[in-house]
Amino acid sequence: MDSTQPEIDICIVGAGLSGLTAAYKILSKESTLKVIILEGGDKIGGELQSSSLGELGGKWITPDQYHVYDLCRKLNVPITRREKPPPNLQRSWEIDRGFYGALARFEVQRLIGRINLLSAQFYPGAFKLSKDDITMEDFISSQLLFEQSRQFMRCFIRFIAGVEATDISYSEFMSICEGSGDLSELIALLTGTSSMTLEFSSEQLLSKLEKEIGSYYIFLKSNVTEVVHYVNYALVRDDRNNVFRTNVLIIAVPWQISQRIVFYPPIPQELRTPLFESKYMMSSFLIQYPENHWRKKGFSGSLILHNPHMICYEYRPNVYGGLVAHEEDFDKILQPVILNRLSQVFGAEMGIPAKWLQKTWEQPAVLNLPTTTPWNHIIWGSTTAATSYRGCLSGAVQSGYRSAVHALLILRPQNIGWQDINEIGKAAAVRPRHSSLKLFLSSLNLYNTSVYAGVAGMVYVSYKLLKGVKRSYFG
Repeated sequence: MDSTQPEIDICIVGAGLSGLTAAYKILSKESTLKVIILEGGDKIGGELQSSSLGELGGKWITPDQYHVYDLCRKLNVPITRREKPPPNLQRSWEIDRGFYGALARFEVQRLIGRINLLSAQFYPGAFKLSKDDITMEDFISSQLLFEQSRQFMRCFIRFIAGVEATDISYSEFMSICEGSGDLSELIALLTGTSSMTLEFSSEQLLSKLEKEIGSYYIFLKSNVTEVVHYVNYALVRDDRNNVFRTNVLIIAVPWQISQRIVFYPPIPQELRTPLFESKYMMSSFLIQYPENHWRKKGFSGSLILHNPHMICYEYRPNVYGGLVAHEEDFDKILQPVILNRLSQVFGAEMGIPAKWLQKTWEQPAVLNLPTTTPWNHIIWGSTTAATSYRGCLSGAVQSGYRSAVHALLILRPQNIGWQDINEIGKAAAVRPRHSSLKLFLSSLNLYNTSVYAGVAGMVYVSYKLLKGVKRSYFG
């Protein structure tokens, strides 16, 4: 390797919320360490982005998300409660439509309640992943009777896990729900329907983090392509052929992105996540209108559609926002597709916006169990490596804190106290384990009761037939 730069103490790959938090924590504990951040993009923040209409990326948190809430408090970033539309307005969820809408809602509510109960058993250390585990597609297909119910669950699995229901196992998904309180909380967070939904300015948060770290330590458009690691240090090469020698390396990018980096020697098989043929992308949009068209029609703006997967909401009185899960390149035609779907639901006026803003990024795939143990002097970060609120903003901050503590334990162990360890462990409230009877009752749903009823009907008919045959032949 040539073009080697001066030796540094800690190199962080990724200037998203996790990487910035790691650098902030490290330098707040030991300012003499030489820390740099290598970011492949042209700006910091990852999924976060403020705009003239509001937050285009990650935007909502709840008080239960301790780590991001506490970070905002420490940096004096104002947090406000989200203003929701009046409760008398009607939502527009695809699951509500059609003759079987009420039954579909009922069985989905039953299944969400069951997942909330079951996921409490998937706390860290309580289970191991198995190749024989069923997928979430298998699970929801065995629990739900109506296709619109299954589509609803596939939609939220895609937004929560970053992959389709066919690509994530039952145990993997349950562990995500357990670390985030439960599935109901994640759905309320995505739709903005929680009574405790909070907002903050990502521009202010990123600005204050950058000020605390020092912008001269952040290298933009420096895409890491290769890592050669030894017992006590690593050599990191970027796409400009710059090489950095670092004593500790923190990988603060999602798993699927980190695996595009070439490692010498290779990463052990057990630390790898399956790579998919196409990237799973996420787009966030904000649309400004001259007036609030949806409220005039009696709607709250809350909209969930399944083709493509869309979660939309009223962001401000005259600003409509939403998230769309899609594959690569779909973002190029996103605007006409979204405006057409909104026009179909709320009227033709929705097809004529005053302003359209859009941000697209590769969605983190929240697969396997979080890797929390360093590999030699390489430490895994990002929200996908969090143990609390994986895939959420708070998970990114928690993972950044943990990465920082691991790095300091290697280089400056005397600077770490029990408070730092305790700060990492704070998570969603521990939920009680439930009785077998309660779990059994939660398993009763339209799908299996229909099966049971069908079997019982067949047994009854068979009994009647046999009885008739016996009477005919034997009197």
